[in-house]
Amino acid sequence: MSIAVPSRAADDEILKQWEMQKSLSEKFFSDMQVLGDRRIEDLFHIRLEGKVLAFSSPSAGTPGEKQMRVRVEGIPGNGYVAIHRDPITRVLDRFELSVTDFPRPNRATTLQIRCEPDKGRLYITQTSEIDGGHQHTMLLQERGSEGYTAPFIQLSVSNSSADGHTAQQSEYSAADFVSLLHENPEVVSLYLRPLLRRIEHEQLFSPDPTTAWEVFSDIRAADPVVMRKINELLPKFNDTQYRVRRAAMAEMKKLPQPAGADSVRHMNRAGLTPQQNVMLDLYLAPLTPMPEAQASRLRSDPTFLLDCLYSEDILVRRAALDRLRTLFHPEMEFDLDAPADVRALSVANLRKQITPGR
Repeated sequence: MSIAVPSRAADDEILKQWEMQKSLSEKFFSDMQVLGDRRIEDLFHIRLEGKVLAFSSPSAGTPGEKQMRVRVEGIPGNGYVAIHRDPITRVLDRFELSVTDFPRPNRATTLQIRCEPDKGRLYITQTSEIDGGHQHTMLLQERGSEGYTAPFIQLSVSNSSADGHTAQQSEYSAADFVSLLHENPEVVSLYLRPLLRRIEHEQLFSPDPTTAWEVFSDIRAADPVVMRKINELLPKFNDTQYRVRRAAMAEMKKLPQPAGADSVRHMNRAGLTPQQNVMLDLYLAPLTPMPEAQASRLRSDPTFLLDCLYSEDILVRRAALDRLRTLFHPEMEFDLDAPADVRALSVANLRKQITPGR
């Protein structure tokens, strides 16, 4: 974070303001009714639903929609939660969680998660104060609904110095969460990954199956049954009638994945006509979300390979583990068949060993 260093004359004032904020925060929380200690999974869960984030909470509503004091396991500081459910259907209407921490003088962080399901809106924000300067990171998702905006997701990052003379703000938008990750990998890794790691949701970085299948296509051979089917369809791609070519493409799209894409990638196309090559490229286009150079880089990227261990596809998990063992340790332990929550803990431990600085 690029924040100007305050002068000595301003140090006392910055410390005084920090002490005042800390005192006010403690008073604010001391007046609340206590809910007690909770784990993150007791309060909320965020998962991928297609390409967008879906929020849910297993918690009952807080009485009278009141903010109740809570301590969240794994997140230092004082927090409050407010949950409102429809009194009849018990469907979640609003959710808000906020945790504030003052770890040492002139340091403070506030983490907030808010969801308004009726508006399809989800906020995840963190504000950090360091020596009077601020850094603010916010992920905002609008799923879109009647009367509200079209679906989109935005990552915003802003920095400001203690003297107010230095300020920077950047925004990165996309149609959905998966697109945001693909289109802004460096920014996402720098700002969003630490935020999701803090709320124990780094598993949201699990690659979508199409991306994973492309990256690991180098270790899979063509399926002979699928290849035979493709060879049967190839002559139809040269047919002069559009309906015949269209029907052949429809049959191609029914091929199982990743076997279909793998078989086409491993084909020797030297003897094919231009028309056949065009049709095969059209088939592969939606199954090839990234350039080959990027896929090649990810094959040895430990962060990506660790993210693959979150995948619901055991073939993806196995391929990633094999690659990690080749790169780092042949005897690396990881239970491929463990439940998702157990695997997430194992990935966190491996991440500390393999990529401690990321």
